[in-house]
Amino acid sequence: MTWAGRLGLTRDELPALLAGAFVTFLAVAASTRIGEPLILAALIALGVFFLVVVAFIAVPHISIAAMIPLFVVLPSLKVLLVPWIGPLKDVIGLAAISAGATIVVQQASAGRKLPGDLWITLLVGFLIGLYLVNLGGGLQRDLAWAHGVRLFSEPLLLLLVGMTLKHPRRTLRWAMTSLIATACVVATIGVLQQVVGPARLVQLGYEYDIHVRFVGNHLRSFGTLDEPFAYAALLLFGLAGVFMWMRRGILAAVAGSIIGLGLLFSFVRSAAMVLVALAALWLAKHGRMVQAGFLTAIVIASAIVLIAGEQAEQRRTVRGGDSVYITINGRTEAWKVVFDNPWDLPLGKGVGEVGTAAERATFSISRTAEEARAHEGSVVDSGYFATVADIGLVGLAALLMLLGRLVVLGYRATRVGERTGWLTLSFLTILLLDAVTRESFSGFPTAFLGLLIVGVTLAAAVEDTPDAF
Repeated sequence: MTWAGRLGLTRDELPALLAGAFVTFLAVAASTRIGEPLILAALIALGVFFLVVVAFIAVPHISIAAMIPLFVVLPSLKVLLVPWIGPLKDVIGLAAISAGATIVVQQASAGRKLPGDLWITLLVGFLIGLYLVNLGGGLQRDLAWAHGVRLFSEPLLLLLVGMTLKHPRRTLRWAMTSLIATACVVATIGVLQQVVGPARLVQLGYEYDIHVRFVGNHLRSFGTLDEPFAYAALLLFGLAGVFMWMRRGILAAVAGSIIGLGLLFSFVRSAAMVLVALAALWLAKHGRMVQAGFLTAIVIASAIVLIAGEQAEQRRTVRGGDSVYITINGRTEAWKVVFDNPWDLPLGKGVGEVGTAAERATFSISRTAEEARAHEGSVVDSGYFATVADIGLVGLAALLMLLGRLVVLGYRATRVGERTGWLTLSFLTILLLDAVTRESFSGFPTAFLGLLIVGVTLAAAVEDTPDAF
C-alpha cells in the first residue's frame, strides 16, 4: 500500500492536495517578499487550518487523540500564558466539522451510503435552525445571539463528526487511551493544587472566586480547567473509560484510583450522583439488574432534589433586561424571575438573553479579572432551563428527543455485546446529569469532547455490527 493509501487518500484527491499546498507555499513566499505581515499571518492560519482538516480526514485517530489534551489544557494556557488562545478551540472544531462535511460529500458523490444516523442528523439540524431563527427573541441578531448559536451548535456538529470520520474503531481506541491518560494527569494536578494551596495559585495567575473557589475552608481543585465543575465532568469521563473500556488489572486500578482521588478534591456534590449512576450502569453491564434499578432510583431522587432544591451550589444572578442583573439564591426562585411571562415558555426569551452566551458577549477574546467578576452572574444553573430560555419548550422537546435517540442507539449496541454501547450510555449519563446543575450542553470542554466521543462510540459499534442498527 502506498503512503497515500495509508492516510486514507485516493489518487483523485492527491492532485488537489498537492496543488493546494503548492499555491499556499507560493502565496506565503510572495507575501513575505512584499512584506505584509498580516497577510502572512492569515495565510499561515489558513495553511494550518487546511492541514488540520486533512488530518481529521486522513488520520482521525491521531487528530482526536491530540485534540483531547489540547482542549483540556487550553483554559490554563489562556490564564497563565496566552490570553488570546481561546478561539483556537473554535478553529479546531471548525476544521473537524469541515472534515466531516468533506467526507459526507465524498460518500454522496460516490453513491455510497452516508455515515451517521438520519434521525440524529434531522434533530441536530432542527435544533440549530431554532437557534439561527431565534423566534423567541423576535428574530433579533446581535453578538449574544451569535455566541449562543456558536456555543450550542459546535458540540452538536462534533457529535455528527464523530459519527462520520473514517476508521471509528481505531479512532475510539486512541481517543479512550488519550482521555484516560489526560484525566490521570489533570487529576494529579488537582491533588497537587491542594498541596500548593490557594495563595500560591493566585500568585501563579489564577483568580479568587473565578478559578480558586472554596466549600467552607476546603479548596475546590480545578486542574487545568476553568472551574471545579468542568474539572469534575472531565474526570467522570475518565472514570467511565476506566469502568467501561479498560480491562480489569493493575493499570485500570491505578488509573481509577488517581482519577477518583482527584475527583474527591473537586467537592462537587453532583459528581457523587453521577458516580452512583455509573455504578448502576456497571451493575447492569454485568447482569445485576435489581441492584442497578435500586441505584437508578437513588439517582432519580437525587436529581429531583438538586433541581428543586432551595439553595443553589453558589450565588447566581440572572439578566433582567438590557443592563439589569437580578441576584437570587436558589434555582427555583431564579427561574421564576427569568420566566415571569408565561408566554416566553413555548419559544423562549431569545438566544443569548441569559446564560453563557449573554456573559460571553461582554468581552472579545480575553478579559480582566474585574470584568469577569462583573459579568459572572449571567451564567445559569441548568442546561435544560438554559435551553428553554433560548429556544423554549419546543427546543427542549427536540433536545430530549435527540438525547433519547442517542440512548436508544447506545442500548442497541449493548444488546450485541459491544463495550462501545456501555461507553455511550456512560458518557450520555454524565452529560444528562451534569446538565441538571450546569449549562453542560454548551460547556467547554464538557460538551465538545463528550458529544464527539459519543459519536465515535456509535460509529465504532456500527462498523462492527451494521445489521444491529
